[in-house]
Amino acid sequence: MFFSLNTCSESLDDIANMSSTEMIEYTTNGVKKAIITVGIVQNGQMSYKVYGENGKKLSKREYVYEIGSITKTFTAALIVKSVYENIITLDDSINLYLNLPVSGYYPTIKRLLTHTSGYKSSYYESYISTDFLNGRNDFYGITERKVINRIGSTKLETKVSV
Repeated sequence: MFFSLNTCSESLDDIANMSSTEMIEYTTNGVKKAIITVGIVQNGQMSYKVYGENGKKLSKREYVYEIGSITKTFTAALIVKSVYENIITLDDSINLYLNLPVSGYYPTIKRLLTHTSGYKSSYYESYISTDFLNGRNDFYGITERKVINRIGSTKLETKVSV
């Protein structure tokens, strides 16, 4: 869902001062197919609520969402947390965490995060065209196994992290 502030009467200050409930109601106002799942962590307990059109609470069930640029934010937060907790270091090679073929060079986490790994921004696969032509997300059907196979078959130049 994309929403334009140009078409609403609220100012940015009004929106910034909304409660989470008001923000959900505002965001889903008149959007028939709206589905928003909100994760809640309170006193160490995790739960979630699901909202639909006009902020109406829906029954709890899991929905599948297409991922987008927000994954960058979550990835960054998880990497920072993992480094802080000494679970990983930025100089670790990705093959420490992925089941990759033993031969070959793999970049460090730092090189992935700084876009200096050597991997291209995209790779052509025939199913991407099929998905596009069928009106689906181009990345629909990309599995963990497909990603691992691509990483394992891509030859990169050995580099020391910067």
